[in-house]
Order: sequence, then structure tokens, then C-alpha cells
Amino acid sequence: MLSPDELLSELASNVTPSVIFECVSVIGARIAEFGRNDFIAQELTIRMVAALSEGRVPESVAAVVYQAVELAGLFPYISDTSPMHSIGQLVHDSHRVQPIRPFVFHSEQMAIFLALLDGDNVILSAPTSFGKSAIVDYFIMER
Repeated sequence: MLSPDELLSELASNVTPSVIFECVSVIGARIAEFGRNDFIAQELTIRMVAALSEGRVPESVAAVVYQAVELAGLFPYISDTSPMHSIGQLVHDSHRVQPIRPFVFHSEQMAIFLALLDGDNVILSAPTSFGKSAIVDYFIMER
């Protein structure tokens, strides 16, 4: 079994079905142990999506990449034209907010957005590009 660093290297150069399946195995194990916020699981998922969008992932395993995206809760990385099963599409659509501009939250953003809608007080400390402004924008539009 390859290490996460080795898998990232393989995703940058030599994407094969076995690399994809190994990535998904690592992603699943890390999410089970550390949760959806695990940096390595998220990084592997994002790199698989990048390889897929660049046409470097064999078509035979593209659906597996979308399953990993769903497992990691990174719903914004799933496009409207992605070949997803109906349950996956339902989950993706449940993370979409559409007051004026369509936008899809990832799982952590949606949890915070729903807490705000429920009237909970929220203190959010997150890195740049997490989408804090988007949460606030859509909350204000919803109110």
C-alpha cells in the first residue's frame, strides 16, 4: 500500500485504476478515523478531481472519484453534469442554496449555515478560502 505522499505523487503523474482505488481506500480510512476535516483525505480527493477534470483518470473509474468526493463532503467539486446516482444527486442538491446566485456548500459550510438559520450563535475560525463570506452572504439573503 502506498503512503499518502506517494499517492499524491502518482495522482500528479501516473493515474491508474489501482491508484484511484487505493486513494479511495485511504480517504475512507482517514475519514473514519479523523472525520471529514482530515487534510490528507481532502487533499487526495481534490487531487483526484483535478486529475479527472484534466482527463487523466480512466473513464471506467470516474464514478469512484465522485463517490470519494461525496464521502469527503466536498460537494462543490461535483459539477451539475457529473454522472451521479440519484441518491448522490439528492445529497449534492441538498447542499445547494439558491436565493439569487446558485451555490453549493461543502458539508462543513452547510452545518454552519443551518446552525445560523436555527438561530444559534456561531463563532467561526477557519482558513482563508473556507467560504466564511459565502456563508454570511447566503445567510443574509435568506433572512
